[in-house]
Amino acid sequence: MTGGPPCRRLVRSFTGPCIQVAKFLAGVARKIASDQLKGEDDAELTALIRPCVDSGLISGDPGGWQRLAS
Repeated sequence: MTGGPPCRRLVRSFTGPCIQVAKFLAGVARKIASDQLKGEDDAELTALIRPCVDSGLISGDPGGWQRLAS
């Protein structure tokens, strides 16, 4: 069958390397966002995570979002 969705397979969340990287990155992004909300953000860390943040996301803190998006 051509032109259909790509084949996908389930992996265990504790052993799948892609899942582990995604969980790690999500944890780092959450920590950076949390620090921004407290006004304790690190400009270098924010710059490193910026390429991984979807610009279409909605944030409850416009100031923190501006630091991440710009």
